[in-house]
Amino acid sequence: MAARQDRSAGRTIRVGLLGAYDLSERSRLWGWANPRPCRSAVVAASERIAEFGRRNGVPELRDAGVDLSGFGDPRQAAEAIAFVEVGALGAPGCIGGSAGPEIRVHFAPDDPRIPHTKLDSIDAKPVIDVQVGCRPAEVTTAVERIEELGFEHLGQSGVPGREYLRRRSGQPANVHVVERGGHLWTDNILFRDHLRTHPDVGRTLRRGRQE
Repeated sequence: MAARQDRSAGRTIRVGLLGAYDLSERSRLWGWANPRPCRSAVVAASERIAEFGRRNGVPELRDAGVDLSGFGDPRQAAEAIAFVEVGALGAPGCIGGSAGPEIRVHFAPDDPRIPHTKLDSIDAKPVIDVQVGCRPAEVTTAVERIEELGFEHLGQSGVPGREYLRRRSGQPANVHVVERGGHLWTDNILFRDHLRTHPDVGRTLRRGRQE
């Protein structure tokens, strides 16, 4: 079931399978690993995500099946992985659905009538910054799982309420673990949205980094 039709809001659109989550086994199967022969542009493109995972040692992106039983909320973790793929593919969104009493599936629109998203006009820096939001009780588990991906945990690093991790091998990245919906989460999203709507501010920041 790599490609299908989705009917919502009175419209029928073509979608591609991102992945499926088994509620009983608490595991996720990527769309590109689906054994059925039907293919779609979304599924084919998602194979590039697997290649990225292999190059950078990220098992959640590399392996066909992902064990999510170590997460406090495996279903939420499965949805987070689906959104990672949506962002990486530039897909115009994610559609959740059921394929049985124990199976949740995630689709991305794969229809020529729906334009894909474009990359932000915000000038990027060589080191990727990622914000991870979770409940306070899940912070320790989140930090431990990120450390397993080769990140170094540096504590709060002067920012109360944030756990900071970094990796400088492969694709350099910083990860900031904060309370989802808390003030740090909200402030960072507001700042991101401000840069998106005010590209002149982004250009000023870029010049500051270059000087």
